[in-house]
Amino acid sequence: MFDVSVIVPMYNAKKYIVDCINGLLNQSLENIEVIIVNDCSTDDSMELCKKHFADNKRVQLLDQPRNMGPGAARNAGIRAARGEYIAFADSDDAVRPDAYKAMYDAAKEADADVIHVTGALIQTVDDAPDNLGLLTDDELYRVTLDEGDRIDKLTILSDDVEVRLKEWLMHHIHWSLWNNLYRRSFIVDNNLLFGDTKMAEDQIFCLGCLLKAGKYAKLPGEWYLYRIGGASLTRGQKQVKTLINALTTQMKITKLIDDTVKGVPYLESNKGKTDEIKTYVLNLLETSYILPACEKIGAKELYECQELKELFEDRFGNLADFALFEFLHSHDNVKDVVDVNELLNTPSFWKSRKEAEEKGA
Repeated sequence: MFDVSVIVPMYNAKKYIVDCINGLLNQSLENIEVIIVNDCSTDDSMELCKKHFADNKRVQLLDQPRNMGPGAARNAGIRAARGEYIAFADSDDAVRPDAYKAMYDAAKEADADVIHVTGALIQTVDDAPDNLGLLTDDELYRVTLDEGDRIDKLTILSDDVEVRLKEWLMHHIHWSLWNNLYRRSFIVDNNLLFGDTKMAEDQIFCLGCLLKAGKYAKLPGEWYLYRIGGASLTRGQKQVKTLINALTTQMKITKLIDDTVKGVPYLESNKGKTDEIKTYVLNLLETSYILPACEKIGAKELYECQELKELFEDRFGNLADFALFEFLHSHDNVKDVVDVNELLNTPSFWKSRKEAEEKGA
């Protein structure tokens, strides 16, 4: 058995995938396997992986039968994993060499089902190298993703679900997948898998782990190097796709949340708290994706958008015209929206944050 299985969903990642996998294989914790799940890439990603890693006994190469998204790819990786613990990494990111040793040692010390790391490393330069591991500390910003009071040592959360949920709703526990280590038997025994939405599936998976873990521990530190694009989002088809994905997720997410909280006594007897979770996630999708997309697309294009009409027809049948009218009526004059995702995907934003922090130190 391996100590850790790192699952990497891959789609058209030929520019970064070899450096990413080499970084995982060169961890100071040597007893690691890497599971690459190819989600029907149309480039040479899988050919490159076969060329570099086919003979490596610590690497599994899996092909999805059809393109199903990162959630389904991660589910395939979970089923194939042989490690005591599971971690997730994105194919264009990097991980500092001592990351999984620190996380695994903490998991063993706390006997934890989940180890949650509070921070990450973010690039502050536009021209990041293909291998993020080559960035210097001057080109990176150490970010504490969890809001609220910072911890300075390994800390085990209360086993009170009400307390944990409050921490999640207050964003004191960030839902990044790649900042966690999960005991595989805990994931399997609780049937914790990713839903079929294109957005928020990672958020709901992390919520399920938080609610059901016997011991959930937080570890201060920054080891994961997250790549950000730096390119501004533009009007046009990309925004339409974002809008359709966000609306489709909104239409599916309440059932996914119901399935996730099943078996949690506190939530089964406090339905209002489950409704609070749903409202929180629906609002995040609205403010983070739907409103910015509507503003960029514009009212005229929204009313003429065939993909939007087809989505409402498929979802609401005979009520499609009414439902679409209600949506358009409330979203056809969106103005002055702060596009948080665009902001967070701009290196200059993180550079200014880092400079302000250094000045205030």
